[in-house]
Amino acid sequence: MKKQKIIEKAKAKYLKLLRVKRNPLVQETLGKFVFRGLLHHPNLLPVPGPIELEGALTAGEVEPRVLELLPALIVKKPKWVRGVENMPDDLREVLFDLRRGKATKVFRGVAARDYTKWIPHLGHQKKTGHFIKTFRFRSNDEQLLQSLKTDPSEPDISVVRRALLRLKS
Repeated sequence: MKKQKIIEKAKAKYLKLLRVKRNPLVQETLGKFVFRGLLHHPNLLPVPGPIELEGALTAGEVEPRVLELLPALIVKKPKWVRGVENMPDDLREVLFDLRRGKATKVFRGVAARDYTKWIPHLGHQKKTGHFIKTFRFRSNDEQLLQSLKTDPSEPDISVVRRALLRLKS
């Protein structure tokens, strides 16, 4: 490309970025991130209320930290984000992998390591995720499980955990 064409493209991209940055939706969205303590910005006023997904995706074009925070925010604090029922497919795929602890996909220019690092910082600090495992027991396995219970009202998972801990030691 010629030098002049490169300069024109860069200028057009810069002007588009300025328009997005001045967009009231972007300003409001960034203010909501500031209000929740997720971003610190000296020139933004905190704005209470839920974060609009569409606004967050638009604000991510200007502020990449928003795109880093967004997947973890939806996983750990879904009530803070409004409009998730209309989420784009790329975000849906990232969330699917993130919930399973296998995030590897790049999300709108943000590497997986950059958006997974926020998971421990949102929500309950020491709480880890739970995974669902399904097992099919035969009737004699079910009888053995019932016989191992110390209390008839004890959940089956407690018996299985206790048995696994004994096997490990």
